[in-house]
Amino acid sequence: MESGGTYTPEVRLLAIRAQKLLAALRRPAYRRAFVRHRVLPTVELAPLLGGNFRTVIDVGANRGQFALVARATWPEARIISFEPVPSAAATFSAVFEGDSGVELHRFALGSAMEERVLTVPAADDGASFLVQLRGVPLTVQVRRLDAVDLDFARPALLKLDVQGFELEVLKGASLTLPFIDAVVAECSFAAAPPIPPASELIDFMSQADFRLTGAVAGGEYGDLRFERRH
Repeated sequence: MESGGTYTPEVRLLAIRAQKLLAALRRPAYRRAFVRHRVLPTVELAPLLGGNFRTVIDVGANRGQFALVARATWPEARIISFEPVPSAAATFSAVFEGDSGVELHRFALGSAMEERVLTVPAADDGASFLVQLRGVPLTVQVRRLDAVDLDFARPALLKLDVQGFELEVLKGASLTLPFIDAVVAECSFAAAPPIPPASELIDFMSQADFRLTGAVAGGEYGDLRFERRH
């Protein structure tokens, strides 16, 4: 631990993993996902998940880490997930096999309808369109959320975890956002181009009639919660 009682990024990551493992011990669904598929829930986002949602739109679903928490938090909710990396999507499907309330779309979301190269590192939860990583290039289909035929119930939560591509996803969702009640989005507090800073995300959401209501932060990265102004 550093002076002043703050945690180093390494210690924080260890603490989060310990939190996830403890949650897996306590909840059977989490335990099954870990034992069978080595998937741990993103329980560190729990402070941002208040409310009663009937629909969860999970962008950047990876192997189902957030969807596990969404299913435990809102057992009756419909979960609509998006994940373009084939290996991660296959694990996601295995984790939620038999859950008719979870659907997975195997393409990416952005601001344009296009093909785009995604760099996939060995840890596929860090796949990025923007960050230069050591990994395998993968050409994936990108669609706008507005162009996806979704008919969902409200209240609705939109979750974004796409390694700096969050603003692009939001730009492609201008027609969908008026029907979204809350957004939880990953951000960077020390971003360097081409990753946009958290301030740009906050400004965009403010212009879209959302207010910032919560944050989970630790070092350079964190997650923000926005709620629709009423």
